[in-house]
Amino acid sequence: MSAADISEKKRTVCFRKLPLSSVVCWGSVVLFFLLFVAFFRGWLPVFPVAIATGSMEPSIQIGDAVILCQADPVDLQTGDIIRYEKNGKSVIHRIVDIRETKNGKTGFITKGDSNTSPDTGIVLPEAVTGKVICTLPKFGYVSLWLNGQL
Repeated sequence: MSAADISEKKRTVCFRKLPLSSVVCWGSVVLFFLLFVAFFRGWLPVFPVAIATGSMEPSIQIGDAVILCQADPVDLQTGDIIRYEKNGKSVIHRIVDIRETKNGKTGFITKGDSNTSPDTGIVLPEAVTGKVICTLPKFGYVSLWLNGQL
């Protein structure tokens, strides 16, 4: 066997063709991984949040995960569960009333299901960061544990 034959054989081994099924399988794994990362980093229109407090019990328990979608505040209604920012913290509570503020803007009165009274103040539309579209019982425990909240 000559040196040229050996060189050609090495090139064939290094660049052999993979079966189409292997390419599709590995491509699917990579795509799933990228979607998984994008979902949990909040890069998609829907994203999960772990629940760390009991203010929404019994509808949403500590350790549950909720899936949020971006919501246009104009479309929000009484009874919707929203996530909003208040004093640098995220709050997930139910809209119990919709009111007009002194400067003519629409605002939301919210309340945790297990709280006896509504939250103080009006939630302005620009503070709303999402609307709950579903709850995944117990799926938030891992995130809470990893973040030291348990």
